[in-house]
Amino acid sequence: MERSEQPAVTIFTGGPAPDPVVGAWVVTAAAAGVVVAADEGADHALALGVVPEVSVGDFDSVSPDGLAALEAHGTQIIRHPPDKEATDLELALAIAVRLAQGGPVVVVGSAAGRLDHLAAQMSLLASPEWAPVLLTAYLGSAALRPIHAGSTRALHGVPGGLVTLLPVGGSAGGVTTTGLRFGLDGSELIPWSTRGVSNEFVAPVASVTVGAGVVMAIVPDEAHRFVDDTHEHQEAP
Repeated sequence: MERSEQPAVTIFTGGPAPDPVVGAWVVTAAAAGVVVAADEGADHALALGVVPEVSVGDFDSVSPDGLAALEAHGTQIIRHPPDKEATDLELALAIAVRLAQGGPVVVVGSAAGRLDHLAAQMSLLASPEWAPVLLTAYLGSAALRPIHAGSTRALHGVPGGLVTLLPVGGSAGGVTTTGLRFGLDGSELIPWSTRGVSNEFVAPVASVTVGAGVVMAIVPDEAHRFVDDTHEHQEAP
């Protein structure tokens, strides 16, 4: 996680627990910000020693002990009925974006669990509603960054490391990259093609600019790589 993306708000999602090593690393990086939990995400945050300032959802999956701990710590609990038209993560994102006041938002979750949930999460993260927000999601060890029309984002990797660029919600046009083996120069990515899968870094920092539409940039092992790099720096004499 780069300094420019230190989160103003970190969201813990429900579903399977995040990778404990990655979760602990993200918590350390997010220490100065606000933590929001989406339902069972409260259990995941508490397991890492973090008490959310806000917890939202229908609370059908958080543990009784987790809910009691939130109440004991004075967490703001925002309850929604089970028959709602938005997932707990969508509700949490709306709160996080408001609390972030223009600052970066980081989502911490798992790449395991139900495939439909993962597909819905990717679609949600790419919503134009969050276009003004510097949004990053860590699902397992993968980092996901939506890049909206008229914007450029830096991607950090190692030469030979993989990155995938997927259009979301339709075609993406005017896609230009630097620092990648298979460069794009004002190109179009279409949603029924695998053209953007398994590109490679040729430099430690790459960039992706999008002219129209939305591209989801996915670096499969970013979180584990940063965890390893941090550990190496800490252990260096």
